[in-house]
Amino acid sequence: MKIVLVDPAPPSKICEPYEHLGLCYLSSCLTREGHYVRIISSVLESLSISGIINSILAAKPQLIGFSLKECFAARAFKIINGIRSRGCNAPVVLGGHYATFNQFEILRDFSAVNFIVRGEGEYTLNELAAAIDSGNAFESIAGLSFRRNGSIMENPERAKIADLDTLPYPDRSQTPQVLQQGGMIDLSGSRGCYANCSFCSIQSFYKASAGPNYRQRSVKNIVDEIERLVEKFGRHQFKFIDDQFFAPGNRGKQQAREFADELFRRQLKISFQFSCRVSEISRDLMAHLKSAGLSRVFIGVESAHQRGLDTFNKGTTVEQNRRALDTLDSLGINYIVAMILTDAFTTWDELNQNLSFLDQLKPRVARVGGMLSVERRLTPHKGTPIFNTLKNMNRLKGNYKTGYRYVADDVRIRLFLSVWAMLENVCLPVFNYFKMRSKRRKHTLKASFQPT
Repeated sequence: MKIVLVDPAPPSKICEPYEHLGLCYLSSCLTREGHYVRIISSVLESLSISGIINSILAAKPQLIGFSLKECFAARAFKIINGIRSRGCNAPVVLGGHYATFNQFEILRDFSAVNFIVRGEGEYTLNELAAAIDSGNAFESIAGLSFRRNGSIMENPERAKIADLDTLPYPDRSQTPQVLQQGGMIDLSGSRGCYANCSFCSIQSFYKASAGPNYRQRSVKNIVDEIERLVEKFGRHQFKFIDDQFFAPGNRGKQQAREFADELFRRQLKISFQFSCRVSEISRDLMAHLKSAGLSRVFIGVESAHQRGLDTFNKGTTVEQNRRALDTLDSLGINYIVAMILTDAFTTWDELNQNLSFLDQLKPRVARVGGMLSVERRLTPHKGTPIFNTLKNMNRLKGNYKTGYRYVADDVRIRLFLSVWAMLENVCLPVFNYFKMRSKRRKHTLKASFQPT
């Protein structure tokens, strides 16, 4: 069967080029069963909506899959409607967090969508492809939702994949494009997270299926893949996309040490980066990982005041945040710090605490070559605890198509967010427009005075 898998994220000059590892794992599992798979990435191929539509149609697929994030859903639905308008009748299946949490609404409102894969998709999508290929019924496929005679059918949940080592390595057909465009090779060493942050949908996504939320591949399996990738592509820079690099407790620290030791044993001189909680950062462990190639850490500090941390259910303290950053500073480890400036309950004083903290943090981040990742307001994603809290308080506006929003309690916070939005959406584009025009004028003038 010919299958096309689509990452509908738009091209961006801001984000680094990447390969969608979720689709890459799906592709390798489908290929193992004898299917032909083409992954379409508008990020890597710089495709407009019409460009993606043309690429899908040119492949003449018998099944089309989309991995959806909330921010790209509208774009994906435009693509789906576009291929339908041009006569493509191949079944369309959606997966990912957004599709999982909005399965009923999507199947109700979009007749062009045939199936929703809920939760982890490797085995569900394989069984769906086999059923379509053979003409068998879909009712026995765990983790699948679909329409039957006008009704929405929700098959039982599929248990999570217990042993991640049983999965084939992801399809790396797009890795050369990533490297040519200046990106690095992504790795997935685990799935899930054992924390329960109120703004994050990871726990809700995984806990709907049987089995532990957090699972890791074995150290040998991970390092075997790294070794193969170094040999194949000659590159030594890697980024773990795991939601949480460390397993909980002493087991996680021990496995991290074993990972570093295995790199030493094989004499693999690589650099790598990962995400972790501030509570997992200790000087000895980070120093050991740095000696093995750790180059950057992404940490979600999120708030400089305790009320914010408690509302986000981080399970951390302001002091823990500061100690973690001090440790990384002392070791000279590059880091990205994520912050959420405001939520529905933020006071003016709390906003100023966050802004003051960022102001103090800027020179420290610059010193280690790091970055700040700042969201001006918390986004309530469906499936998250904070979404449910705000919904129960009748604070939410919007819908699953346009996104959900709320009004902050403090009028000064509302004014701050309005000014920020105006600067971001109106003033900055106008400034960039005239800046580009000025550059073009200078280029034209320079060219006109060149000797002939």
